[in-house]
Amino acid sequence: MLESIIKRDGHTEPFTPSKLPQWGEWAAQSLGDSVDWPSAVLETVSSMSTTATSRELQQQLIRTCLNFDTWSYNRMAGRLYATLIRKDLYRNRRPTVLDLHRKLQQLGFMEMLDYSES
Repeated sequence: MLESIIKRDGHTEPFTPSKLPQWGEWAAQSLGDSVDWPSAVLETVSSMSTTATSRELQQQLIRTCLNFDTWSYNRMAGRLYATLIRKDLYRNRRPTVLDLHRKLQQLGFMEMLDYSES
């Protein structure tokens, strides 16, 4: 069972199960009672080794949701996956629309537009 988490910055801390309900509340928004998040967490945590990265934990939560094989759990897995990808791409800094637009301009995917920054 999971006891320690290696965070993205490399430091290790004790696994705190009380943090996971926040992920579930966010990912289960608009899904109602069709997702049993505590069961998904228990199944995930009990199947993991004593130490894992936060990324591995999130990936296993996604797999667990997909294994339930229902529309609601698939949506929840998708939301967790979208967050995982965003963290992989941007770390803790979420870019603004203007930042993304400028980056896409530099890459040649967007045209130069005459919008003001205000």
